[in-house]
Amino acid sequence: MSGNDEKRLSEVEDRIKLERLRSIRQEQGYSHNDMAEILELKSGSCYYQKEKGLRTIKLSEAKIIADEFGMKVDRLFFNETMI
Repeated sequence: MSGNDEKRLSEVEDRIKLERLRSIRQEQGYSHNDMAEILELKSGSCYYQKEKGLRTIKLSEAKIIADEFGMKVDRLFFNETMI
């Protein structure tokens, strides 16, 4: 696999993880504004940008999100098969 192919595959995998985050957030009944408040962000728009991959989710934020959802960080943000 070429470097460009690996980069595209990584981008697709990242998008899938963020879509999973969005799906779980919605299933649990949280809005963008709710998440922004939990993470102490300025607005729901700031959280939306993180969920869309336009801004990075910090590890400390990932931990807060996972705790709020009753999940482990690795299960929420990484492959389910990872230990």
